[in-house]
Amino acid sequence: MLNPDFAKLAEVLGGTGVRCTSLDGLDTAIEAFLNAKGPVVLDCAVSEHSNVLPMVPSGKALHEMVLV
Repeated sequence: MLNPDFAKLAEVLGGTGVRCTSLDGLDTAIEAFLNAKGPVVLDCAVSEHSNVLPMVPSGKALHEMVLV
């Protein structure tokens, strides 16, 4: 299952959405995120094989978060 475009979803709901799909655009995306007024979502696409920590595995509770 593919995730929705969270940046577009934020805009539909009245906020600001910033999407980053490459490492080269990360600095620009972070700058836009930090300069946004009001609610903002920074949607950073990563490889499905990347470990992004901390992480809450599917079906687990927050106290079962993976930290390392």
